[in-house]
Amino acid sequence: MAKSIFKTKIKNSHVNNISKIVVDAVLTIQRQKEISDINLIEILQMEDQNDSESRFVRGIVLDHGARHPDMPKILHNVFILVCNISLEYEKSEINSNFVSTSSEKKGKLSNKERDIIDKKI
Repeated sequence: MAKSIFKTKIKNSHVNNISKIVVDAVLTIQRQKEISDINLIEILQMEDQNDSESRFVRGIVLDHGARHPDMPKILHNVFILVCNISLEYEKSEINSNFVSTSSEKKGKLSNKERDIIDKKI
């Protein structure tokens, strides 16, 4: 069925590959006796690649380049953190000041801030 649908949409030379990719993607998210949520399937268009290089990746694809020119281009045996929260410092929209009467109180505040960040992670 997928092949007959794609024959009217894309070049004949790519029909077999794209049909297989789409069927594999749908079968990956399919659960018995439930309607599949196709929003779980994401299509990423990679720069400098053509249709014949399309492929199905079972897992997570991180398409993110280096943040700094001195960062290495290739790393091996790395750990990747995928999170849905910001870990960057965000300046408050409200201008406020903190006045501490002692270094002990300031230390307690720093510890409390650290606890909040640790709970986020």
